[in-house]
Amino acid sequence: MSADEDGLIRLFVGLPLPHDGAVKMSQAARGVAGLQAVAADDLHITLRYLGDVERTRLDAVDDALARVRKKPFTVGVAGCGVFEQAEEDILYARIESVRQVTDLCALVTDRLGALDFDFGPRPFVPHITLGRARPASWSPKSLKIIDKSMRYSWVAEAFMLYESGGAGRYRVRAVYPLRS
Repeated sequence: MSADEDGLIRLFVGLPLPHDGAVKMSQAARGVAGLQAVAADDLHITLRYLGDVERTRLDAVDDALARVRKKPFTVGVAGCGVFEQAEEDILYARIESVRQVTDLCALVTDRLGALDFDFGPRPFVPHITLGRARPASWSPKSLKIIDKSMRYSWVAEAFMLYESGGAGRYRVRAVYPLRS
């Protein structure tokens, strides 16, 4: 377990992708000139970003997430889009099963909210970040090239608590099976 000198650990809750789908999406993203693609092993749908959390709170976070109840469901990906920002654009895969993913996010939010995590007013937009690029370094026309390859679906059977170590690599800290 990595933590900084203050005993903090950077965490987020996410929905993992099966390896074959992640590889397919990552390979397609690597084909976009100027895009810094996310590695296949790091692709996920972020449900909630917790930020820097005191290590003493880890057991409470784990207990809260273990109480989330939702049946497994199908997640679909259909196409891609761009979140345009001043510093960098974010290329993402669109999620078709928005309601199912949003419902899971709401359950996670409720459980973690009881621990006084504040997620602010920003709306939840389910997506898979495929890569980042400076606006002048790539062409959004590239989306047409990979849009058709962004078709994939799977049955989500678990969500995870991830640790972010900084260098773009994530470590799974806990797995929470979906069940009713």
